[in-house]
Formats: sequence, structure tokens, C-alpha cells
Amino acid sequence: MERGGEEPTMKENHHQLQAKLEEEGKILQAEGWSRKAASLYQEELADLPSLEDWTLALASLRLFGSRLFKKLWRLDSQGASQERARQLLRLAMTYLGMPQELTGSQREAQELVERIDPALSPADPFWAEFSSLLRRAFPAETFTSRGEEEILKRQLHQFRYVISAQQAQWVRDHYRKGAMTDSQALAAYFRSDKKLSYAIGPSARLHNKAYIDEAGQAVYPSGQAYQANYKILMNFHTEFILDAAGNFLNEIDPEGASINGIVNGASFNYGQDDSVQNQKSHTRYDVKPPALWDPAFRDRVVKNQGQRFRAPKYDKSQHGYLAPKGYYAQAGKSNKACVDQACRDFKDLLKEPWWRFSRFRKILSRLFFRRF
Repeated sequence: MERGGEEPTMKENHHQLQAKLEEEGKILQAEGWSRKAASLYQEELADLPSLEDWTLALASLRLFGSRLFKKLWRLDSQGASQERARQLLRLAMTYLGMPQELTGSQREAQELVERIDPALSPADPFWAEFSSLLRRAFPAETFTSRGEEEILKRQLHQFRYVISAQQAQWVRDHYRKGAMTDSQALAAYFRSDKKLSYAIGPSARLHNKAYIDEAGQAVYPSGQAYQANYKILMNFHTEFILDAAGNFLNEIDPEGASINGIVNGASFNYGQDDSVQNQKSHTRYDVKPPALWDPAFRDRVVKNQGQRFRAPKYDKSQHGYLAPKGYYAQAGKSNKACVDQACRDFKDLLKEPWWRFSRFRKILSRLFFRRF
């Protein structure tokens, strides 16, 4: 006897969901996840009540940095061989829809940032885990050598710009209020959690490129009259670059990148935070890659039709970062002195108004209750 339009029985629902579960497990393995990871995913879905919930869960897994993505990534990363690490990195680039070459368009930046979980903060341990796996996939000098995996290396290097754009946008989305500048939003983020680890003022020399014209005058990338771009490092890997006006500087930006941002912007560092290996690792994964794997749009902007933007030298020569009367100097102050002042201005943003200090409130409370 046919039931016509009756709802499926619980047993039929179970069979339907079970078949879907097995199908999705096969899809995940075909995409590059291990059998263990697929099984873990199936366990996650087992308690979900409907196909609609499962569809949402699968979409969540394909969102880079989501809870499910990180859970499976950690499982598959454990003890991964060099080739397995490369397979996982290819999987990540596929989920992101990472192009072989960034175009620098605002629309592209928006789409790429949207493929990263909006809850993934700059302080999330996942960023260090991702960097560690990349170093396993490309140890020593292999990340800056040609001949193998050039497409993947190019994607991963240019993904550094996507990460920095996402992290800057995360700060804006979570902490920017009203007419706040980016620097004010970043300061609000730092004030919100005293456990955050960051350093204000590491050398920003390479982020203060300009070209020197025939008259011996520094010409800055966005035509600004004054340049003092400064750096803030967070958990070693993350860097925020800001200009003196309080704007994030990034090579790509969902809100539109400036020429100053393209030339002098931030780039996530895949290197190892180790006191002994730090410098070599920093060079391998942060300093050298742009020469090989930078996108053409940035290379074109930096070359600037033959008037290349160049960083000052770390000395007191005419082209020096430390020279108070050199080409990069401003108003009798060296470029470094100007950057140091910008750092001090940012530190002032971290100081809460006196009436908000918890210590002051405690003192006021004691005085009030003693008196009354």
C-alpha cells in the first residue's frame, strides 16, 4: 500500500542520512583529507538531525580556518611527511580558490577574505600551526628555489598578503566603531585582552620605500607629503603595518589598497620563532620570497615606470634610515626618528582615559565607602 505524500519514516530517514554520510566521506578523501579525517567528520555529523544541517556543516568545513577545518587539519598535520604536508597545503589553496597570481583588485581581495572564517582572529594558534606545516613542506631553502612546486610556492607566498588583509579586516570588523581609524581599532583590540602578545616598533625600514628624484627629494608612494610607516608584530608571524595617519597598509585590501599599501604593506611571516634560527628562517620565508613569487601587479607598482621605490639603507648616509639630513629625512629628523614618533603616538592610544583605569575606580570606591 502506497503512502502517497506521507513523510518518510524514521528508519527511511536514517538510511538516507547514512548513505549521505558515506558519500560525503568519499568526497572528502577525494579532495585530499585522510580516511581518519573523513571518519572524524562523519562522527561530527552523526548527531546532526537533518540533511540541511549536514549541508551547512560541509560548507563550514570548506571555509578556511573554521572550527571543523581546524579540527581535521590538526589531525592530518600530525606527523605529516613532506609530501603529505604539500598535499594539505594544496587542499587549503583549493578551498580558498587561491589564484596562481593575485590581480590586486578590491573585488578579488573581498572574495578571498570572505573564504576565511570571520571568527579566525590574528591571535588564533592555527596561524602558527599552518606556518609550521608549510616549513615542513618546504624546509630550508626549498621555498625560495625554482624547479618544483612553483605554482604552489607562488600561491602560498601570495597568500601571505591575503592573510594580512584578513587579519586587518578582522580588527576592523570586531573593534572599529564609528569614525575610528585603523590604529584606534587595533589599540582597542590590544586593550581588550591583556594576554595578547605584541611588539610595537620593530624595524620598519623595509616598509618605508620611496624614490629619490633628481632634486634629491624623497617622493612617497601615494604622493603623501610625510611618511612614517611603522610595524607592530604579534605572535611573531603576524605583522600590522600602519601609516602615520593610522591606516592599515596592505598589498591587497577589501576596503581598497593604496599605492603606499601595495609598496610598503604587511605580509604574514611563515618563519620560525626561534632565537637561534630566527634570522635564517625569517630570511627564507619572509625576505627572499617576494623576489621570486610576488604578483606582477605589485612588481609593476614598485618599479614605478623606472623610478623604483626603494627602502632606505640602515646607516647614516644620504640614503640612510638613520640620517637626520639624508634623502629620507623629514624636518631635520631621520626616517627612523619619525617612525619612532609614530610608534609613541600609537602607544598613547593604548593608554585608557584616567576615569576608566580599574585602579582609579577601586581607589574611588574605597574613598566613597570610607566617607559615607
